[in-house]
Amino acid sequence: MKNILSIYILLFISISAFPQNDLKKCGSDEMRYKLTHSNPILKQRIYKAEQELESFTAGYQLKNKNRKKSATYIIPIVFHVVHNYGEENIGDEQIYDQLNVLNVDFRKLNDDTAEIVQQFKDIAADCEIEFRLAQKDPDGNCTNGITRTVSELTAIGDHSVKELIQWPPDKYLNVWVCREAAGLAGHALWPADADTIAKWDGIVMVHNSIGSVGTSSPLTSTVLTHEIGHYLNLQHTWGGNNLPDFPYLEVGKAVNCNHDDGVSDTPNTIGNQFCNLSATNCGSLDNQQNYMEYSYCAKMFTEGQKQRMHAALNSTIANRNNLWQTANLEATGVNGNSELCEIQITANKRTICVGESVEFSDLSYHGILTRNWSFIGADITSSQDSTISVSYANEGTYDVQLSISDGTTSIDSIFKNYITVLSSIGQSAPFSEDFENDNVLARRWDIFDLDADIDWKITDKAAYSGTKSLVLENSKGAYEKRYEIASMPIDISGFTDITLSFDYAFAKKESTNNERLILSYSNDCGETWSIKGGLAGGNLTTASDTNGIFIPTATQWKKASFNNIPSTFFVENFRFKITLENSGGNDFYVDNIRFNDYPVSTNSINKKVSFFNSYFDNKNLNIDLEIQEDISMQIELIDISGRKITSLTNKRYSKGWHYLSLPIHVRAGIYLIYITNEENINYSQKIIKH
Repeated sequence: MKNILSIYILLFISISAFPQNDLKKCGSDEMRYKLTHSNPILKQRIYKAEQELESFTAGYQLKNKNRKKSATYIIPIVFHVVHNYGEENIGDEQIYDQLNVLNVDFRKLNDDTAEIVQQFKDIAADCEIEFRLAQKDPDGNCTNGITRTVSELTAIGDHSVKELIQWPPDKYLNVWVCREAAGLAGHALWPADADTIAKWDGIVMVHNSIGSVGTSSPLTSTVLTHEIGHYLNLQHTWGGNNLPDFPYLEVGKAVNCNHDDGVSDTPNTIGNQFCNLSATNCGSLDNQQNYMEYSYCAKMFTEGQKQRMHAALNSTIANRNNLWQTANLEATGVNGNSELCEIQITANKRTICVGESVEFSDLSYHGILTRNWSFIGADITSSQDSTISVSYANEGTYDVQLSISDGTTSIDSIFKNYITVLSSIGQSAPFSEDFENDNVLARRWDIFDLDADIDWKITDKAAYSGTKSLVLENSKGAYEKRYEIASMPIDISGFTDITLSFDYAFAKKESTNNERLILSYSNDCGETWSIKGGLAGGNLTTASDTNGIFIPTATQWKKASFNNIPSTFFVENFRFKITLENSGGNDFYVDNIRFNDYPVSTNSINKKVSFFNSYFDNKNLNIDLEIQEDISMQIELIDISGRKITSLTNKRYSKGWHYLSLPIHVRAGIYLIYITNEENINYSQKIIKH
């Protein structure tokens, strides 16, 4: 278990915590002492609440000193994920895992209890406390016990995040998951403090100390167990500042042997930051495997700690006694009578290539007894499993259907266009993109986060050439969120050297902005990505700082070139990805993406015909063109020497977009697409056949 530390954040509330990577000073007791002594009104209120709770606890412990078994206390719990679209926006599975860890720890179901030091095995307690994710929110609506709130406060993680969202603390144990927890791994309020300021009642946790999977690990999975110990009025094993005039006890100091944690069966100790199972710092063997220690080897609560927590759950201080009442269990939906109310699915990927697998998971709730998946076009057409892996043999966009039932109620849903399957062999290079076609994003690009707060889109407000470009409205985005867009597969298997280049425009809002542009490549159709280049800071800016919305002029563009594509990436399904990491700056523009500086299709024929793209695939020559007004034209294929290979078409075209797919068999080589219109105006474009 990570070493735990505490601190007092904001005004005066006591909090406790584990550090994430190094040993830090535990400051909660010291800060509580100083702040309460500088605030007589606060001191008086907390002192009164604490005296009342300690008096009740002493009486409860005396009355129940010989009791080993009691009814299980069920506590409704809600996790508020406060995120800014970063890794702190952990998945539901990580929270479900944390819930399991809590119930294993508090019910002494952990397998490693066999490793508890013999002297403490007999007092290792099943605390008879169970945590259940809320199934009803404060308004009685269906919930899975997880909320998600977007806020930059996630980067701070102090008490201010609690004011973003809090469910009534007399009904729910509130846990906030953030990117940071005031520099700690977590911090909780003791009951006396929570009784004084109810709006701060609950626990703030850093995301990588939630559960044992995802961004966390088994080593940090018991952090929340420790914090709930404080929430239920447990001190650290060496004692602490639980009275206004009580001295601050810094962990590891010899003076701590003279103090106690209010629990009779936890030996006095100085407090340990590392695990030494034979330590006798105060003349008796330390209980270093206790969840309220700072060691790395926690496995147990004692019977005495169990009684103290039960006392907190029976006291009116901070209304802990209302959490487990029958009426509240019913109101929060955790009384065991689950009701089906929501159908949700997720997939580990939304875009795959032919032959690749995608894993679907059913996240619906509650009380599901039966389910039936339906996958059109997949290798598995139906399944009743909660998680299922399927693959697709043909490219296209596919719906996914799920039906669920709790035996009484059924819900059916079709998730339209949920999976995009790309060809495992991409379009032939060279590749060029000028974004002159508004339909190009759906046809040739993959935007990764379909639920993002902002999207990549085509704009006619600025362009390096032509009239349109790609823009990310970064000025409206979330700080430090990464916005990604990737090409569809491209066949570059016949190349030995490629330079990828594009024109871009960007301005900061203020000098402290530090956006990062990242270019990544994939040689397995997007299954994995490798970062191969990027720009940041001053190297990314093309204009001076702009407080208003940035719209680049013709002179406020720069060219970026990347020629470090390794030979292992010269495959039939090469993809590249552009990522912009937000740092509070202005909008970001991209235009004229091209391989090896081949000309892009922005020229026009007398402003009547604008080319979008042309490329070979295995059997056809594909030409996409836009007609501005009805016109007659002849399209020919010419070799590099100027010899006409064939006349592809000679006809009249109506206004609008035309997508030509023309069967043709030619040798590998460099060719020109040559067009002559009715006014005898010509246009040509280079194209390579591999």
